Amino acid sequence: MKNMKWKAVLALSLMKKLNDRHNSLKLIGRLLMAVAVFTGMAGASFAAGPDANVKGLWLRSPSFPGDAEVLKFDDNEEYGVTTYIRSLDSALLTFEIRRQPIEESELREPRDVRGLIEMRVYNDDGDEDDIEIDMDPSEISEHFSYPCVTAVYTTGRNEDTRNNLAIFIFTDVCSFEVAISVAADWFEDYEDQFADWFMGLEWVE
Repeated sequence: MKNMKWKAVLALSLMKKLNDRHNSLKLIGRLLMAVAVFTGMAGASFAAGPDANVKGLWLRSPSFPGDAEVLKFDDNEEYGVTTYIRSLDSALLTFEIRRQPIEESELREPRDVRGLIEMRVYNDDGDEDDIEIDMDPSEISEHFSYPCVTAVYTTGRNEDTRNNLAIFIFTDVCSFEVAISVAADWFEDYEDQFADWFMGLEWVE
């Protein structure tokens, strides 16, 4: 299995993957088109999930498959912490939305993201050289109407390697993380859909 080298490029497309094997303009064009389509969409209808009754500001993901397996849903109203994790194909891919109050969060401000990602990579036997963080993805921040940070990184080794992409969103009262983690060997089976899932997110309250 080849090691995958990642770089976050966050204009309209959120990211593109750079490596020796796969650096095509065709892929970038598909991502740009997907972002443009979903940025212009409003109010897509979708089946209510377990997060339908989350109180306060929340992100819903109508573009993510409705038949995905729910691995975890935890809505702690007392502390305002909500975690919603779904998976496709027996967890080859996971999709997570997590909300934490700023005062209770390890992510109080954008500069905290790097330390969090470095700790994850260290704990999960990843490669620190593969960490790419964009502290000022202006197009993404504009889309979500709040300051954002994006991170692209790998965890695990050999057949357990996973590619991870995350957007961290900092509102006045909460921080959000929206993350995709996919088994590296299966990355290309899903990559065309990443922009749809990220940019199809909708604020609800």
